[in-house]
Amino acid sequence: MKKVFCGFLILCFNLSASADDIQGFVGRYLKDFSLEQDLSQYFVEQPQFIFGSHLLVPESSDKAGEFMLGIRSKLKNSEYRESSIISSRVKANIGNYSLVTFHLQRYKADSEVLDEVCSTYGILQGETGYRITSWQPSEARGDGGCN
Repeated sequence: MKKVFCGFLILCFNLSASADDIQGFVGRYLKDFSLEQDLSQYFVEQPQFIFGSHLLVPESSDKAGEFMLGIRSKLKNSEYRESSIISSRVKANIGNYSLVTFHLQRYKADSEVLDEVCSTYGILQGETGYRITSWQPSEARGDGGCN
């Protein structure tokens, strides 16, 4: 019984450490996004961007980074400055792959809240670290959560 309990504790610690590592990875990604830095190092080759029933598959991590910086440029019209993570929820954790939803608060240049949104990332941990395999943006629910 002690072995089972110890194994359970180790598993829980590994999952939370992994979730913390992923949150740090996404936090760095969001910071680089807000600073309009090169984002290609965050993506696998040919990641999937899911917009409802529409699927966009950039041909490379460079193209994925360029696409995201295009979104960042459009956010300038709203005076977007940065995003912060309100909460995250691991939806799946299978081997080196995690599917995680982040509830984000976005801020304007004058520090006022712009809005709240949700982003679900498919994240793969490989030899070179974490990489985004998929991204699906969505609106936050009225109660402040994400689906």
